[in-house]
Amino acid sequence: MTLALTASAGLIIDTQEEIRLALIARLEAVLGPLNTDPRSNIGQIVNVFAELRAVDQQALLAVYRSFDPGAAEGPALDARAALTGSTRRGESFSSVAGEVKFTGPGVLAEGALIRHTALDTAWELLATVVAPAPGLYPATFRAVNPGPLEAKAGTAWTSVTIVANYAGFANPTDDATLGELTEGDPSFRRRRALEIYSQNTGPLAAIEGVVSKVSIAEGRVTSVRAYHNPKIKPADSDGIPFKAFNVVLETDPPLPIPQVAGPIPPLAQAIADAIWEATGAGGESYGTSYGQVQAITVIDAEGQAQDGGGFDVVKRVNVYIDVDISTETDPEDGPVIPEQPDDMAALVRSAVAGEAASSFTQLGRNARSLDHAGTINSLIRSGQLSGVASAVVGVSLAAPLPGDPPSSALTANITIRQRADYNTGAIRVFVDGVLY
Repeated sequence: MTLALTASAGLIIDTQEEIRLALIARLEAVLGPLNTDPRSNIGQIVNVFAELRAVDQQALLAVYRSFDPGAAEGPALDARAALTGSTRRGESFSSVAGEVKFTGPGVLAEGALIRHTALDTAWELLATVVAPAPGLYPATFRAVNPGPLEAKAGTAWTSVTIVANYAGFANPTDDATLGELTEGDPSFRRRRALEIYSQNTGPLAAIEGVVSKVSIAEGRVTSVRAYHNPKIKPADSDGIPFKAFNVVLETDPPLPIPQVAGPIPPLAQAIADAIWEATGAGGESYGTSYGQVQAITVIDAEGQAQDGGGFDVVKRVNVYIDVDISTETDPEDGPVIPEQPDDMAALVRSAVAGEAASSFTQLGRNARSLDHAGTINSLIRSGQLSGVASAVVGVSLAAPLPGDPPSSALTANITIRQRADYNTGAIRVFVDGVLY
């Protein structure tokens, strides 16, 4: 048996067959030749002990791997991350953006409730909506209970809070952004690696590490990137001044874009304080969301008020996707129309939106038709989608008008302060020229 802990290869374990052969060799060295056929009594006893020993070695390997924060899971990951000062975040809440309808002037106050009609889940309004006249007004609701609560585009909602002239909420294009019951292992590993850089290892990484730790009663930072303009005067293509840096982040709950006047939200103040802590006396922090129109003041180590600079809140941008499918053609009978093209369209919408939301939403990453064409090809290879001769995918940041032909644009540009947002309600699927 080769079970060993070596300096060069780490922990080496045996296969169950290696353990079985080693046990037979040890027994025969003491007792002489034995009938170790798997059907014999001795053979079955050897197999039982070999299986038990293999299970023990697998457990030992799991313990060994748990000492590496990059491989540890669950409580072991919590223990390893705690050594460098990182703590797993708790629950978070799903949120959904859409529109509230007013038939006349009215006010829908923060905390107003709606209910998901089908799933019977309660959601509360994040910020007060003031309607000076009839119309549709943007609004974001957050689930009352934590966890990954679903709300697909076009969900039916029931109003719980009744207000004069308020006629309800709708999310025609946006799916809910899902929360978590607890921070998952992969995201916790990534955040721990980021926070390690808060120990002044590289200026941008240090800023990201410090800001990523911001968490107060009013909310927390969920993701952060720092950009720098080291050489272009007077400003680079992203608007960052020469030698300045731009912190771009997301929070839970989302920070509002401030007006010219009014108090700075406590979470925004905590972020400005963290940026100052990371940069000390040097560097200009630039931002268009906070600090540009409305100044943020921080208090330095000597008790003096200083301009805290600024930062940007990530803007989620709806990406509209068109999938133009042509079905196979029989040489004798012509086009082979699927029996249920609406089912084909529903499958494509669900798969494309799901894969895009999980894989292609990195901050500042352009939307690409190639990403979604790959998802459709995966459906075909797996046998979930058949009868497809070709599928042309187009992407756009502009909502299509009724009757518009399918787009074939290959790329939609996302800026450093934006994140692509993919929803089933923003995907049109054409089958042989017909929209389903």
